[in-house]
Amino acid sequence: MNLDLEGKVVLLTGASGGIGRAISHQFLSNGCRVALISRDKNRLSKTIDELKTVFGSQNVVGISADCTQEENLVDAVSKVIGLWSSVDIAIANIGDGRSEPSPLPGAESFLKSFETNFRTAEVLARVSTDELRRSHGNLLFVASIAGLEMTGAPTDYSVAKAAVVMLSKQLSRKLSPEVRVNCIAPGNIYFEGGRWAELQTKDPVTIERMLQTSVPLRRFGSPEDVASAAVFLCSPKAGFITGACLTVDGGQTVAIH
Repeated sequence: MNLDLEGKVVLLTGASGGIGRAISHQFLSNGCRVALISRDKNRLSKTIDELKTVFGSQNVVGISADCTQEENLVDAVSKVIGLWSSVDIAIANIGDGRSEPSPLPGAESFLKSFETNFRTAEVLARVSTDELRRSHGNLLFVASIAGLEMTGAPTDYSVAKAAVVMLSKQLSRKLSPEVRVNCIAPGNIYFEGGRWAELQTKDPVTIERMLQTSVPLRRFGSPEDVASAAVFLCSPKAGFITGACLTVDGGQTVAIH
């Protein structure tokens, strides 16, 4: 399917690996130009080199930045505007579900989780809104099913991702009609170096039991599964969709109900 994304400029945080790398690859495959933002310089550099080899250096740029700091993302947006003259799509993809095992993690853990999982999304929205209004663009948040249901994920992470979902819904009303705003809630997404790879290595029997009993499709999702949803929601083919939260979870939230 031609998604009519040729020439669009994408600004993506959390881009150096896993879901972010897959999202970058699929937008580039659809003729977009992509700015990848990550604070992990070494990992980002490796990903950028790989993508440039396939898609050309003129279509990919890497920006190392701490996305909790607004001034860093202001600079990133300015760099992209200087390079490609617009921002058509902004995607907040940063997340980290690691926390302490307590039912109610301490204040420091909560603050750290909100900095990583919510603050980075809020800052990207804040610094990209004016450009997205000018381009009649798209703002996309990558949240989690932990922000929709009680999944057993850490409390602080779940609450932070629930805040991302509500931020998306609020902005979808308040930025209309110029900007479409949507959210993706991934389930259990497996990739090397990710949380699920770590958990499976520690206890493969328990993880396999979880997949067989909690996920109707009985498998992990892949970064490409999430990327396909992201590209669709940001394309003109989804032009009448705003304020949605699309679950990409193999049916797990249905099973929870």
